[in-house]
Amino acid sequence: MRRTTRTAAAFLFPRFVPHDELLTRLGCDKDDGGWVVTDRTGRTNVTGVWTAGNVIDPRAQAVAAAGMGSTAAFAINTDLLDEEVDRAVEQHRHAAAAVR
Repeated sequence: MRRTTRTAAAFLFPRFVPHDELLTRLGCDKDDGGWVVTDRTGRTNVTGVWTAGNVIDPRAQAVAAAGMGSTAAFAINTDLLDEEVDRAVEQHRHAAAAVR
């Protein structure tokens, strides 16, 4: 049976559902609410995997998600740079040891 009610306003509470199938398959941890857990830069528990936006925070609208993405990008760049420096230092040590 269909019923119609006239109102001046209505409040609807949306149900937020993260679309995180890939993150789930990769093994990212989730909190009790079902959202992927990250540190403050967006790094997950899976090495090399960062995430941002409303897949980790249901309140993240476009502007907040963009800011989170920028933070994650900076962290990824720093992580890659650290790896490159570590590799270069290790190569230098091996070359120096070979000369001795």
